[in-house]
Amino acid sequence: MMNLLVMVYLSFPLLIGWLFWGNNPGVKVDLGQIKKAPVLTGGVPGGLPGRVNKIQVVNFSPKTGNEIAILGHRRITLLSCENYHISKQLSFADMLPKGSSLGSNSELVDVDGDGTFEIMRGGGGYRDVGLLDDKGNPLWTFHPDPHVSPNKMIHGDLNRDGLIEFYVADHTGLYQLDPKGKVVKKISDAWVSDINIVDDPHREKPLLVALTHRKEFQMFDFNGDLVRRFTPAYHFRHFDIVNWPLGPNILIGVEGFHRWKIVLIDLDGKTIFDQMLTNFWFSHGPEGVAVRFGEKEQPYLAVVGHTKWVVSLPLTQPLTQLNIFSHAGELIYQETLRANRGFCVNGCKKGKGEVLLVGDNATAVWEYSLK
Repeated sequence: MMNLLVMVYLSFPLLIGWLFWGNNPGVKVDLGQIKKAPVLTGGVPGGLPGRVNKIQVVNFSPKTGNEIAILGHRRITLLSCENYHISKQLSFADMLPKGSSLGSNSELVDVDGDGTFEIMRGGGGYRDVGLLDDKGNPLWTFHPDPHVSPNKMIHGDLNRDGLIEFYVADHTGLYQLDPKGKVVKKISDAWVSDINIVDDPHREKPLLVALTHRKEFQMFDFNGDLVRRFTPAYHFRHFDIVNWPLGPNILIGVEGFHRWKIVLIDLDGKTIFDQMLTNFWFSHGPEGVAVRFGEKEQPYLAVVGHTKWVVSLPLTQPLTQLNIFSHAGELIYQETLRANRGFCVNGCKKGKGEVLLVGDNATAVWEYSLK
């Protein structure tokens, strides 16, 4: 018995190394087509404001034009989208309650069109959903169930009248809210775990896509009418919408033992692309974007997936896997990064096509372009 215990003890590091091989940060696949450069780095004055939770392109004023917004837990950095010069850094550490943060699904949005942004707290991970002003003061929160936070909130303009609506996925149903956080209508009584908005090329106006806890996709118009539904033959938790290869499709991630598979499903429920990815303990996501690296290039597909806390020798930390596929669907680049939710396409650099911006926890924001 003692010999068995000794053997288990001695082999444990090898077992852990085998299980989590590939889960350490670093480049795993590189066909020599992608160039990587730092945009912001942490640990220096004026650098990265902590962990990256969101990267987005914003335009709140004709004077500043397009800017890149980098949202951390309690701070926001605005920088030029052309040369990444920092124009403003805002801290909300003194405004938010102790132990609170902007959340991992926060986003800047100009609700009333006055050129001043509000901060949407999109929830997820047992965090509240609601709206803050540009100083971090709470404007409203939404809690259908006072004991459990909603699963997710997003914003959109489904009827294209120029006014923003908010949509909330909750175990009590699917809700449409006005800019003041008041319920306009309850669209569905189903338990909704995830939502996104899609521009269906076959319809004049966008659709709201909801995923129920039974893994059924339900698509609604602005009036709350159900226009489409289907249940894919996969086991998954969340989804995203990507405009690749030719139009909007549904992106899901399927869990596996030390591997995961990304799947693209069209808006009728047909699988159009799938790719198995190994050496990564996928647990949530994915998120995807189409990026046109060259003006004459067909769009590439970039996808990130995330782990929970895993052994990443010599430390234990959550991680993110970045995958870039060519327009033909070939995996040309794969990298494991420290956990982040920052992921954005920047299309306003002069003389170039689009570039991809990806966060690396509190370490850096990286720019990926085509060589």
